[in-house]
Amino acid sequence: MPLMELTYQEGAITPEARDQLVEDLTTNLLKAEGAPNTEFFRSVTWVLVNERPAQLTYAGDRSGAGVVKLDVITPEGALDDDRREQMIQAGTATIRESFGIADEDALKVWVLCRDVVDGGWGAGGNVIHYKELVEIAKAQREAAKAEAAPATA
Repeated sequence: MPLMELTYQEGAITPEARDQLVEDLTTNLLKAEGAPNTEFFRSVTWVLVNERPAQLTYAGDRSGAGVVKLDVITPEGALDDDRREQMIQAGTATIRESFGIADEDALKVWVLCRDVVDGGWGAGGNVIHYKELVEIAKAQREAAKAEAAPATA
């Protein structure tokens, strides 16, 4: 049940590019987590887009034109160090491509990964535990494998 918050200057990309970016970031995070790319896991992976007015975006004491921040919030245990690195690299590359950010401006993209302690996440009035999500993922992988297996007579 990850949550991402994408923040950038208003008008920096088209709505179509934004929609594609959200889709790609969702795919990146599911892959980094090792979660199945299924309808259920996509539906519980949220991306909140924060378009900031130009006059309210700064980098230091100057205009923050071109800066992009991605907050990635996951249940504790979902991303170990290697998976976090994978998400930071994939998220940065995806954002740079969407916004046309050149190599020399790569530091304008920040990806911040945060863990929510087990038992500190809730949805629908229920506490969500990471091990429950792991079990759902396992069941969905097994169901997909069973569907893909050729029928035997």
